[in-house]
Amino acid sequence: MFPSDLLVSMREVVSKVHGLEPILKEVIQIQLVVDANIVQGEIRWRAGKRKNPRARTGFQEAIDSGIVIAVAPTFLKAEIEEHLMDIAADLGVTIEEVQRHWNEIQGSLLFYRPRLLRNEGDWVSDQDDLAYKHACDELGAIAVYSRDSHFKSMKVPLVSISLDLTLRKYARANSVVLGVTIGSGVTLMIGFGALGGMFKLVKKALDAFGQLPGWVQIGIAIAMFTVFAHPKSRAKLSEAWQSICVALRAAEPAFANVLLQIGDQFVVAKTNAGETFAEIQAILPKPRRRSALKQARSICLVNKKGPLSIEELDRHLRNQGYSSRSKDFRLYLRRVLRESGQFVETSPNKWGLRE
Repeated sequence: MFPSDLLVSMREVVSKVHGLEPILKEVIQIQLVVDANIVQGEIRWRAGKRKNPRARTGFQEAIDSGIVIAVAPTFLKAEIEEHLMDIAADLGVTIEEVQRHWNEIQGSLLFYRPRLLRNEGDWVSDQDDLAYKHACDELGAIAVYSRDSHFKSMKVPLVSISLDLTLRKYARANSVVLGVTIGSGVTLMIGFGALGGMFKLVKKALDAFGQLPGWVQIGIAIAMFTVFAHPKSRAKLSEAWQSICVALRAAEPAFANVLLQIGDQFVVAKTNAGETFAEIQAILPKPRRRSALKQARSICLVNKKGPLSIEELDRHLRNQGYSSRSKDFRLYLRRVLRESGQFVETSPNKWGLRE
């Protein structure tokens, strides 16, 4: 009923309904900087091992569900395209097919251009890793997702253990938990709304009845008395009511069965969500405190609806737990964005990343 891909739209629904925002805090979002070897693995699996063209890796499903926000430095494009011919030769497929899979994967990644890289050759064994290190630092991402051990010597938070299956299980479990929770809430709201509507309808009918001339009220009362007093009319009403009761009783077992199935799925999903959350937390590095600038970069990068106002950025920052001691935080935020040189005011009070 609730495939993991629905998590993205369910998040949007919950974020727009006042009072339901706390539900979102139960579903984590992980921002990872994806290394080239992870992307190469995705391309090789799609072009060489995948039998079902609709199949996805656990990592791709985690991205599609919104559990993982996959970021890559723009340098990744050149690094991957440099090896496309080798990948095609290794797999025995055409370069066009490999290029097609690479194009699809690019649509799942958010590309970020770090600021000018410093010359850190004294302590960096692979200069290519600098772009990933700086992207991770400047965005305050949780970690770099890579099989490359060089990042450990660069003091970069690293995830080298495969999270694919755990992330997929977590995404699927939370789609059921969130779907049932939202569905229950909506059903409850509709139920109370319908009940309130019924009372309003009855009240309006009684008010309208009271405004009718006396002789009309008497006529309606006599007609109703005649219907209920007449044996045939009473029998027909009784027969109709009995038919409704029989239909409800016949539907009751099937309806109850559906409710039981949904309940069972919810309990299992809730358990799986808790277990996989613990597994993910045990693997991920401890989150770092992020400055307003780092969070602003991340927010603008992820946002796909265009530039944001200072007020919108302020709201996003506070929803993500950021707190400031500044007396006029919005004025401070505007100054930080302008001085960074990475943001552009596209129109009055609308800000976005330059690239």
